[in-house]
Amino acid sequence: MTEIASALEYIHLQGVVFRDLKPTNIGFSAETNTVQIFDFGLSRELPSLDTSTPFSMSGKVGTLRYMAPEVAAHQPYNISSDVYSWAIVSYEILSLVKPFFGWTRDLHADLVCNRGIRPETTNTIHPISTEMVVLLEQSWSSVPSNRGSMSQIGVQLQCLLSSQVSYLNDHQQRQTDYQEQQQHQQQHQQHQRQFLDQQQQQQEQPVNTNTIDGGGFYIDNMPSCMLTYPPTALIVSKLTRRMSFETIETINTSSLSLDSINYF
Repeated sequence: MTEIASALEYIHLQGVVFRDLKPTNIGFSAETNTVQIFDFGLSRELPSLDTSTPFSMSGKVGTLRYMAPEVAAHQPYNISSDVYSWAIVSYEILSLVKPFFGWTRDLHADLVCNRGIRPETTNTIHPISTEMVVLLEQSWSSVPSNRGSMSQIGVQLQCLLSSQVSYLNDHQQRQTDYQEQQQHQQQHQQHQRQFLDQQQQQQEQPVNTNTIDGGGFYIDNMPSCMLTYPPTALIVSKLTRRMSFETIETINTSSLSLDSINYF
């Protein structure tokens, strides 16, 4: 919309009225990808550079759907007729709705040219902002002198574009801050869960009360008062019993034999 307005502004500064602005005459440059308007077959050079003065020119020039009412009514007009066409094209760009779709020529002449009916700006496929509705209504006014120039419209569009870019940047920054905050909260919750899990595991781990820190051995089913040495000293040994009157005999004792235990 801004580039179309810029192209029309340049044409008007040359003292030329385009008279046939419509979607089929708008395209993109293959080299720069910028918007361009073409097909100047209906364009006309104005008698003077005083573009604010209406001139008597051919009526019903262009496409009726995008044609200014004064052009359709064979009245004098000037470059403000291009401003009206820009507003109708811009409405179609914003709303994706074909203006005056299905209307006959007689219906268009009656409602648009005589009664000043314009496209609906509230119930559209894509909502139109309030600022743009104000600009469109000004640009397709029934009074040509109230429409303003394309240079003025270009300034308004730049202001709206700057405010939208600023809003989008602020919105994106808020989204980024929110996502970072959510990420920090999730990490904090994860750390808390890990800490609680570790505590629970420590509480559930069995404690062996038979473990002696100093020696590292266990006493099992045997009173400690009966031992003079740690069990590691109870190795298999061969002891000689006292001599009897009849014979001398020896026995092998193990760590479980009572003969190998010295009592207090």
